[in-house]
Amino acid sequence: MRPFIAFIFCVCLALSMDARAEDMHAEKAAIQAQAVAFSRAYVAGDTDALMAIYAPDASIVPTNRPILRGTDNIRAYWAPRDGAKWHPVDHKTTTTELTIHGDVATDIGYFEGVSADMEGNTRAFRGAYLITWRKIDGVWRMQHDMWNSLKVPDGD
Repeated sequence: MRPFIAFIFCVCLALSMDARAEDMHAEKAAIQAQAVAFSRAYVAGDTDALMAIYAPDASIVPTNRPILRGTDNIRAYWAPRDGAKWHPVDHKTTTTELTIHGDVATDIGYFEGVSADMEGNTRAFRGAYLITWRKIDGVWRMQHDMWNSLKVPDGD
């Protein structure tokens, strides 16, 4: 009887581990979908869509800027600026590490994109980022968003 109970225990444990792996895959896919939505909103200049991705009490740490806390400050940072010479036409992120612990996740990776001016001139940009995601009411939102610029190699 003991071998049978041990066998049943092992089967239940294996099924539980498979279910957790599937859940983790779904959570990572949900975070990646939010990252894609962020890139689309950034390129479109859609501040409302960007703000929907941030937690209400989020903070951002832009390159060479002080920490900006709260919805109003983050909205002001991302709002399109009249007369801005350059605007993004492409943006994407590449996650190198995504770790989830309950309702909090850390996302480390790189971003890259292209900006254009009114004359059609373009320039590439890239950098590294660190994001803390928090799951709020079933939706992953950026709690902390920090990034820095990296030199674009000549020829890009």
